[in-house]
Amino acid sequence: MADKFTPGPWAVSAGVVAAKNGAVCGIARPGGMMRPASDSADEAMANARLIAAAPELVAALQTAEMDYADLERYMRAAKESAPMMAIIATRRAGLRALLARIEGHAP
Repeated sequence: MADKFTPGPWAVSAGVVAAKNGAVCGIARPGGMMRPASDSADEAMANARLIAAAPELVAALQTAEMDYADLERYMRAAKESAPMMAIIATRRAGLRALLARIEGHAP
C-alpha cells in the first residue's frame, strides 16, 4: 500500500490530532465549523485518540494480511483441510477489502 495519508506518529493534545510533521487533523461539522464531532468532551477525546492511532492500525492490518497470506501458503503446502483453508481465505479477504477501502479503491 502506498501511503497517501500523513505518516504517523500522530498525537492528541488538547483535543487536536497533530502529526509529527506538524499537520493537524480537524473534524468539520455541517456549516464548515471546525470543532469536535461531539458535544461530549469524553467522546471527542475518544475520537481524537482513534484518529491518532490510524497509522498504527493500518500497519497492524497490513501485517495481519501478510500473516494470513503466509499461513494460507503454509496450509496449502501441508494440504490442510478445506474448511480451515476457507476460514483463512475469508479472513484474509476481509482484511484486503478493508485495506482497499482505506486506500480509496472500494466503496
